Amino acid sequence: MKNLTEEAKEVKLMLSIFGTGAATARLKNISGINLPDDFNALPEEEKEKRILGACKIAIEEDKPAGTPREVYNTLDEVYTDAKEHQVTAQELLNGRTHICGQWQAINLSDDLREQIITKVAETAGGRQQTKSRIYGVLRYGNPQHWALRRFLLVKYSPNPAHFSYCAGQDQTWEMRDLRNSLKK
Repeated sequence: MKNLTEEAKEVKLMLSIFGTGAATARLKNISGINLPDDFNALPEEEKEKRILGACKIAIEEDKPAGTPREVYNTLDEVYTDAKEHQVTAQELLNGRTHICGQWQAINLSDDLREQIITKVAETAGGRQQTKSRIYGVLRYGNPQHWALRRFLLVKYSPNPAHFSYCAGQDQTWEMRDLRNSLKK
């Protein structure tokens, strides 16, 4: 059985392909939708406008509320609220990502922020002095580097969400470039 969103998308498709007659017939078969008695007497443009309006309401009900959590404590919480958006380490470290259906500022708990910083610094590698500098830049700065956008938040059930680095052809050079950029 189809949900209301799928039904509305089907009606919208029928309207664009077959016109108002086919879309009206499909709308009549959806439970809970009642067309006015004089609907067939309306001009074609008005019928189309009303059909599209009904479909728009049905499709938009599916969207998230748009309110992020006050503080994110785990990567699973971020992953759940991000829905289809691919969250990167750079977005989280800079405190802004596409979450709950729109781009907005988010707050991470200190533990979660430290977990992300540790993952990035350990993946970047280098000597202890270099790692210390990288930790400092990530912790107190506003890090900007293309490689930080390649740390992707992933989740494979039933394991918890985690960051995974998507390496290019030369990960050695990529990490050296990241280290050099972040230790300045």
